[in-house]
Amino acid sequence: MNFYQTDTLSAVVARLRELSHEYRYCENTLAQLCDAGEKALRIHTEDAYNTFMSQCGSTLADINVNL
Repeated sequence: MNFYQTDTLSAVVARLRELSHEYRYCENTLAQLCDAGEKALRIHTEDAYNTFMSQCGSTLADINVNL
């Protein structure tokens, strides 16, 4: 995972944390996404980044939340 991916992933996790306060109806789902993002940061591979970003995008679309 390169610097830009790490930076982007960190920003996405931070934004998900902010959104969990705004979207109470899906707070648990957003918390799970935050955990998955933090795990991807720890694993620190290209595959972990791509998997998380894909999962995040589809989950947010399913619950109708925009970053």
